[in-house]
Amino acid sequence: MKSNSYSISPIFTVATIAIVLAGVSLLPTSVLARGKGLDSGGYGTAVEIVDGDTLVLDDGRQVRLVGLQAPKLPLGRPNFKPWPLGEEAKSALRDLTLDKRLSLTYGGRKTDRYGRHLAHLHDENGNWIQGAMLRRGYARVYSFPDNRRWVDRMLEREREARAARRGIWAHHFYRVRHVSELRRDGKTFQIAEGRVLDVATVKGRTYLNFGPDWRTTLRSPFSHATGGGS
Repeated sequence: MKSNSYSISPIFTVATIAIVLAGVSLLPTSVLARGKGLDSGGYGTAVEIVDGDTLVLDDGRQVRLVGLQAPKLPLGRPNFKPWPLGEEAKSALRDLTLDKRLSLTYGGRKTDRYGRHLAHLHDENGNWIQGAMLRRGYARVYSFPDNRRWVDRMLEREREARAARRGIWAHHFYRVRHVSELRRDGKTFQIAEGRVLDVATVKGRTYLNFGPDWRTTLRSPFSHATGGGS
């Protein structure tokens, strides 16, 4: 079987995993469309699609769709091999947004270190762009402590796409790992599943231990400030 290698940003460690929780209710689209609980960021028309999670508005603002990660493209980075379905994800975002008037809303930090706006997007019909990308299977949920609003709703859509094996979820590169496999996926962002054997709180951080010995098996830390995601 032919082996492919892909460039993966060396920012995240295997301890950075998505812990998928069950029992989250899905709110009606009409509620989501109003941006309930979020701060308004005004409006703009999408004039350029950078990749599957980034676009440019007619007023010059570059918007990074907050809370998700689409397959990465090189974007000028030397020796960076595109992730599988990167162009397909870009095309999906183009279909959803290009030349359309969009509303921006913020649920936390408003810009990143590159000056991109970290916003939720809706079109004029109230369609939530993040939700559509996740439901089609062209992105994964990807949240940060300072921007977790609506993560529960995004996880619901991701679960739907995973169950139906849409988009990236039909590709081996994005498969959900078992926690026992993660040691060979060092310095990558992965979604993993496993049984929590122990929970411990140390100096304000809670650790979910997935093995009997935390020194040799995966444990996932999170602070009390980052728990929850509505």
